Amino acid sequence: LSFGGSLGAKCINKAVADVMAWHWNKGILYHYHATGKGDSSWMPDYVRSLGVDLARSPMIRMTEYIGRFRAVIFTPDHLSLVKGSPENRRRFLDLAICQSFPRYASCLSEYNKILAQKNALLKKGKVVDELLEVYNERLATLAAVITVNRRKYVTKLEEEAKKFLFDMSGSREELKLVYQSQAGEAETQDEIKEKYREIFSEKMQFEKDKFFCFYGSHRDDFSVTVNKKSVKAYASQGQQRSVVLALKLAEGELSAKLTGE
Repeated sequence: LSFGGSLGAKCINKAVADVMAWHWNKGILYHYHATGKGDSSWMPDYVRSLGVDLARSPMIRMTEYIGRFRAVIFTPDHLSLVKGSPENRRRFLDLAICQSFPRYASCLSEYNKILAQKNALLKKGKVVDELLEVYNERLATLAAVITVNRRKYVTKLEEEAKKFLFDMSGSREELKLVYQSQAGEAETQDEIKEKYREIFSEKMQFEKDKFFCFYGSHRDDFSVTVNKKSVKAYASQGQQRSVVLALKLAEGELSAKLTGE
C-alpha cells in the first residue's frame, strides 16, 4: 500500500513503479497505489513500460485488502478520539471493525453510497417521495447492521480498555464507553431496522425542508467517561492521552483475539 503526494509526487511515483516492477519479476503482485490526478495520466503507461502486465496482475477489492492489512497505529492526532467530533469516533470504530470483519466494509460502503444518493435527491428540492422511501428502506436495513456491529465492538472494546487504563492509573481510574444511537433502546437488528423506518417516516418532511439527511447511523457516537466524568469535558490532556492509549491497546488486543493474528 503506497501513496504519492503532491509536491515531489512524480519522483515518488516513479520509485513506486520501479518497486512494482521488481515485485512483478519475483512473482505475484499485491499492491495498492494512490496518486494525484496529474500523475495518474502517465503512471499506468510507465508501469507497463517496465514490463508489468496490468491486465494480468491479480486484482482485489479495497474491502478485501482492509481485511488483510491489520495494524494499530497510535499518533498524537488520535487525541481527537476523546476531544474531537463524533465523526472521529465513528471512523475509529469502523476501521477497527473492518480489520476484523472485512464484510462490514462492504455494508458501510453501500450505506455511504446510498446516503450520498439520498442527499443528492434532497438537495434538488423537488423530491419524489417514492424514491426517497426506497432509499430510506435500504438505509434502515444497513443502519441496523452497522449499529449492531458497532455496539458489540464498543462493549468488547470497553472490557479490554478498562483493564489497560486501570493498570496505567494504579487502579484509580475506571473507564466506561456507551454507544449512542438514534435508534435508542432498540437492541436486535430487526428492532433497530424498524426504529429507523419509523424515524425516516416521521422526519421525511423535515429532511425535505432542510435538503439534507439528518438521521441514520452516520450520526451515531459513543461517550467516554472515567470515574463517571466526561473525558472530553473534564479530563486533563495527560488523562486524555492515557484513555486514547488504552483504547488503541484494546483495539490491538481485540484484533488479535478476533482474528487470531
